[in-house]
Amino acid sequence: MSRIYWYHCHIIPFYSMLFPYPFLNGL
Repeated sequence: MSRIYWYHCHIIPFYSMLFPYPFLNGL
Protein backbone atom coordinates (compact mmCIF):
# COMPACT_ATOMS: atom_id res chain seq x y z
CA MET A 1 0.00 0.00 0.00
CA SER A 2 2.82 2.39 0.83
CA ARG A 3 4.47 1.60 -2.49
CA ILE A 4 1.31 2.57 -4.36
CA TYR A 5 1.11 5.75 -2.29
CA TRP A 6 4.74 6.58 -3.06
CA TYR A 7 4.22 5.86 -6.75
CA HIS A 8 1.11 8.01 -6.93
CA CYS A 9 2.58 10.93 -4.99
CA HIS A 10 6.04 11.04 -6.56
CA ILE A 11 6.39 9.15 -9.83
CA ILE A 12 3.09 10.13 -11.43
CA PRO A 13 3.33 13.88 -10.64
CA PHE A 14 6.96 13.89 -11.82
CA TYR A 15 6.21 12.30 -15.17
CA SER A 16 2.92 14.13 -15.58
CA MET A 17 4.90 17.36 -15.27
CA LEU A 18 7.22 16.19 -18.06
CA PHE A 19 4.65 14.37 -20.21
CA PRO A 20 1.20 15.59 -19.12
CA TYR A 21 -0.87 14.35 -22.04
CA PRO A 22 -0.21 10.56 -21.85
CA PHE A 23 -0.80 10.52 -18.09
CA LEU A 24 -3.92 12.63 -18.20
CA ASN A 25 -5.36 10.42 -20.93
CA GLY A 26 -4.14 7.17 -19.38
CA LEU A 27 -5.37 7.94 -15.88
